Amino acid sequence: MRVTPVDKEVIVVVDGAGDTLRSFAKALESRDVEKAVGFFSPDGVYETPSGTFKGATEIRRYFRWMFETNSEIRVTESGVGILAVGDKAAFEHVIHGTFRGTKWELPILCTYELKDGKVKRMLTVYDRLSLAKQVGKGWMAQWAVGAVVKASEKGLR
Repeated sequence: MRVTPVDKEVIVVVDGAGDTLRSFAKALESRDVEKAVGFFSPDGVYETPSGTFKGATEIRRYFRWMFETNSEIRVTESGVGILAVGDKAAFEHVIHGTFRGTKWELPILCTYELKDGKVKRMLTVYDRLSLAKQVGKGWMAQWAVGAVVKASEKGLR
């Protein structure tokens, strides 16, 4: 365990949590559905921009879909990396993937609630619009994404 003082607060990095989260990332990279699901408790919850998945059956369905639509997934630890306090952890990373033949990469932040070495709750946050900009194919998809970006950035520049 490492303890680092930051602005009079203490951030505790728990090596066991780091090992668990890095092993989970390796399961994603290997596209092993059962191994990925095995990191969750039987009543685990996985919240993603694509929806909330409760229990092993729904989480398994999500990972099957993720691996079927992405022929490649690579996780690179970034930013603050992994921070953990007690049974809670955060993991900042970049995922590089190939979605239906198109390469993409996104910065992602995940938070975890762990219990008895298993993920009780996981929240994944990323910019879906950035993903759509990278993988949208055809003029209609690019036009639609461009229109949303233009409207959301109106007045910014």
